[in-house]
Amino acid sequence: MRTCVFLLAALAVAGCHWDLNDKSTDPETDQLYFPAGIVMDPDGRFAYVSNGNADLRFGGGTVQMVDMLSFECTIAEYRKYSKPADPVNDPNTPIPTWCNFMSDQDWIQFANYNAKCARNALDPSIVECDESAFILQNSTVRVGNFAGAIRLVPDPSDPLHRTLFVAVRGDPSVTRIDVHFPGSTSANPGAKDIYTPTSIDQPGVLQCVSSPSTLATRPEYNPTTHETSSPAPCDATFLVQDYYCQYQPNCTVGVNNNGKTQLPGEPFGMVVDNSNPTNRRLLVSHLATGQVSVIGVDVPPSQALLSESTEFFPPDPTGRHGAFALAQQSPSDPHSLWYVTSNVNPLVATFRVADANVITVAQQSQFVLSSTFAQGTDVRDFIFDNDGNRAFMTENNPPSLLVVDTRNDPSNANQPRNVITDVVDVCLTPSHMGMRQIGGQTKAIVVCFLSSQVMIVDPNRPGVDATIFSGFSGPNDITFNFSDPGVTPVTQQIIPNKHAYVTNYSESTIAVVDLEPSSPTQNRVIGKLGHPLDGINP
Repeated sequence: MRTCVFLLAALAVAGCHWDLNDKSTDPETDQLYFPAGIVMDPDGRFAYVSNGNADLRFGGGTVQMVDMLSFECTIAEYRKYSKPADPVNDPNTPIPTWCNFMSDQDWIQFANYNAKCARNALDPSIVECDESAFILQNSTVRVGNFAGAIRLVPDPSDPLHRTLFVAVRGDPSVTRIDVHFPGSTSANPGAKDIYTPTSIDQPGVLQCVSSPSTLATRPEYNPTTHETSSPAPCDATFLVQDYYCQYQPNCTVGVNNNGKTQLPGEPFGMVVDNSNPTNRRLLVSHLATGQVSVIGVDVPPSQALLSESTEFFPPDPTGRHGAFALAQQSPSDPHSLWYVTSNVNPLVATFRVADANVITVAQQSQFVLSSTFAQGTDVRDFIFDNDGNRAFMTENNPPSLLVVDTRNDPSNANQPRNVITDVVDVCLTPSHMGMRQIGGQTKAIVVCFLSSQVMIVDPNRPGVDATIFSGFSGPNDITFNFSDPGVTPVTQQIIPNKHAYVTNYSESTIAVVDLEPSSPTQNRVIGKLGHPLDGINP
């Protein structure tokens, strides 16, 4: 049971009292606990969430599988039928077609008794539900401490398989997790007793152990209820941690198969490079060392770490280099220019990845922010517009969103201009952001960790369209239930309204933000998965 109020993400364990009857150090399988990263499944129904275990209460973090469709149906029904009913929801409106695998009465009963939904005390238009009703317990796996970014790679040869990669700062490692849907997920799959049981009920949908057959025989797993009291820990064989260094000057231990090179410290930003279908790669930035590592997507983890770069940035007084975010200018080009930011330097570095999977420094390897800001020493996220001719960057010192002209300059050997054209003031500690076409216009959706806000920024005006209070503390990552037109789909949009899902790290919740232009609740939080760590666990 949750028993402490966590006002800061890094609150010391000594600040709380644990009852002697509490469970062991196994993390909970059905509770969010400092959720950090989030990504949507291509089918548009499930989200994958990494939990950081920031206070080290448990023996590790977790990666969980959440039925977001069932959660959306639950809050939609609750908003219609609970008192007071929302003015924007007519109780006589038929159940949405995307929720027709249960009746109105079944949904409201589920909301009241299974999900234990309630209206937010401060804003009754927000419906909060207990997350245990929507997390597939049989799929929760345990990873290392301080799990962060999570990326999904579909399998073009198997529509029922995909691969997750999770950056774990505490090991350090990049943990690989295979997602195996053992059968079709179209026959009402979902969370617990919301759905008609199908083969998705079997353990191992999220799989990171060398012997998957043992999952069903674990004493913690109940084959009748499909619940488990503790998550299955990922095997060491699923951790990308070291490699044999060959013909590279930056080997840290041994040369030419004579000793292994370790993964650099604090893996943080991650981008999947799909430009070459026969050599798919994952690029990872490292906060501690300022390096970028190259990981093979389609090879075993023990052989996946292909190379690592030298340091891109000078160290700060504490020795940190701060490589934060990565961005690929031309996702379809195997020789695309890449950008990497630093959260301790006013610099953005550029590089390319050679066919031999070795990182090479670009011709003009850096550009600085000193001409725009007096400091500018904390560059966070970096995302390209769809055509690669413009980029968007968040800066924490001062808090702002920057628009960067990245077009090639014919007068300078066709090198990118890399000129900051606009600056928009945003909320405190902007960390991550997402770009989407909303109402035919490009919007930057920025999450701000310290101010607990989400800002909708129009980079074309430029200016802020809306400011949204996401939760009591720590919005960190964001994903969407829709993709941009003309871009390779990330998700199949089952729910017609455009929604964003935001992890509230310190509050241990996931907020649903309505971005649909035609909706009366546009740019508002309409629901929360989970309850704050306030001592109440329904």
